Amino acid sequence: MEGIKRIISIDCLRGLVIILMTLDHVREVFHLVPIDDPIPEGDGVSLYVTRWITHLCAPVFVFLAGLSVYLQLELAHFSKNHIQWMLVKRGLFLILVEFTLISLFWYVGLDKHTYQLLAQVIWAIGCSMLFLALALYLPFWLMVVVALGIVFGHNITDSFQSDSLLWNIFIEDHLFHLSKQVDLETLYPLLPWFGIIVLGFIAGRWFFKREGTLVLDLKRIALLSIASLIVGFILRLSTQYGDPFGWHVHSSEARTLMDFFNVEKYPPSLDFLLFTLPIGLLFLCVAQIFDTSFWVRVFKVYGQVPFFYYVAHLGLVVALDRLTGFFISGHWQRFQTGSILAIWLITLGVILMLYWPCRRFSSLKQHNKNQWPILNYL
Repeated sequence: MEGIKRIISIDCLRGLVIILMTLDHVREVFHLVPIDDPIPEGDGVSLYVTRWITHLCAPVFVFLAGLSVYLQLELAHFSKNHIQWMLVKRGLFLILVEFTLISLFWYVGLDKHTYQLLAQVIWAIGCSMLFLALALYLPFWLMVVVALGIVFGHNITDSFQSDSLLWNIFIEDHLFHLSKQVDLETLYPLLPWFGIIVLGFIAGRWFFKREGTLVLDLKRIALLSIASLIVGFILRLSTQYGDPFGWHVHSSEARTLMDFFNVEKYPPSLDFLLFTLPIGLLFLCVAQIFDTSFWVRVFKVYGQVPFFYYVAHLGLVVALDRLTGFFISGHWQRFQTGSILAIWLITLGVILMLYWPCRRFSSLKQHNKNQWPILNYL
């Protein structure tokens, strides 16, 4: 949110989800057991929980992207045309980096036999920015209709299937074989993310009240979050709508709970969003209340430079994996472990190693963004 006073609690929440994303990527690269979604419940509670808590990352991050655009319009008083042009430039930049540097990291990190262009969360954010740039032409009431219509209505497509290009880009994840050497995998179908970023934008008007300047309305956010969680529970209990995968009562309570919360991420179902977004927003309230605490100040360091951290941590995870493999075997090969404790410890190490680079880059960005406009993209 360049050009305005940063809101610590929003930076803190963004920092938290980017740290959780680190855990997910360390698990993806280092752990012996690959995980698809819904999460295989037979792999154990610890692995299930390690994966599930990272579900908060993508929806919260996209939601905050939309909320940040609202704040730029309200607090920095940028014109709508300026904001739209900014969204187009940043969206295209994110897509470019996703298909070049980030895809390269995953190609090396996962030992892919063919080069894969991975359309993942950065792709989804970039494309969502392009969509929001168009949505800003709409009157506010219609933006509300569009956002709620997409978020609550996109699961209507669960009973349909298609092999069309547009369907595989917007509705259902798909692997495209572009050539013998190159694949394109649309892990993040776009339609739900379009709804989430617009929802984040319109939420700005609901979440903030004026007390001289804009301040978070914590009571309203908390009530809305709790209500959303209740709706999510009711929908999940009914199994009639909201997620393509049902759940069953098992012999153990733990297994039943795991099945109940095992909702679809690719694309994110309505149940998935009703379980994850409210948790993130409740943490936003906590961060606002304890905005001077040690942990809030630590998380905000990462949240102020999220894209820089994203690219840096992914490269660092891949490098650590290969270095570990070399020291153990003498060859530049992957190192993998079945220990969940090791995954958490490696994640902690990556987070700590990037604290000072993030802090220094944040300072560099704040003092030089006018001289070096490229910093605004990082």
